[in-house]
Amino acid sequence: MIKRANDIHRLARRLMHENCRRNMFVKELMVMDSHIAKSLDRDGVNAYARKLALLAFWFEMVREVLRLSRQGNHLKEGEPMGSEELDVIDCRLEDVPDEIELEAQRLDGYYPKMASKMRKIIAVHRYELFVHVTDSKGNDVSFSRDNNFLERNRRWGRMHCRRRTGKSMTRQEMDAHGALNAIFSNLFNETYVTKVLWDVKDLGMAFYRIDYREVREFFKELQRLRKGNILPVKDSDRGDLLKGLVGTLEYDDVPPWRD
Repeated sequence: MIKRANDIHRLARRLMHENCRRNMFVKELMVMDSHIAKSLDRDGVNAYARKLALLAFWFEMVREVLRLSRQGNHLKEGEPMGSEELDVIDCRLEDVPDEIELEAQRLDGYYPKMASKMRKIIAVHRYELFVHVTDSKGNDVSFSRDNNFLERNRRWGRMHCRRRTGKSMTRQEMDAHGALNAIFSNLFNETYVTKVLWDVKDLGMAFYRIDYREVREFFKELQRLRKGNILPVKDSDRGDLLKGLVGTLEYDDVPPWRD
């Protein structure tokens, strides 16, 4: 979110500079830029965001060594590993904290403390991560690590929905109970129970009285309002489209504004 806010802030400044060059004044753009700038400057948001970004990068370095990285496509079923493979990973993991601490010392400030804490956390869990698996005779046993247990269970559930209802009904069945999962997950939240569900005497009967057809109509109306009249754009493509638009407006051959 902070990265996107910074990107939009920079694009807005470029547009404002271009507007000044063409003797244009767009109040809405200036107000938006002012609000974004205030949000980013509030309580050192940008400084904390930079710390979190670097910490996430270091964390990803450790995950890459442990073959748990999304970028490395490691979340699929792992290959069988024995003692030799574990020893190689263990040696590599020993070097990673040194690299992190070296970079942290160069940056100084808060970063050495972050690096030191990461080293301690790695040391605490290192033994349990690299236990050699042997059989009753002491022979080395290779094993496959499961990195994707929860995701596979979710897909298993969707598969059985399809078998029961057919492909066209799968999404409807999953959507019908998605809202219930959100409510059930909040039953352990004291504020939600005391402020939102305080007047519900019987939760089961309250759900039973809801007409399923009304729920389906509500979902359709919600989807219609979300979609609007604008062509849908993937969230991952919006940044590039905005940059392309600003770049187009910055061309010198675009005629200046005339009253």
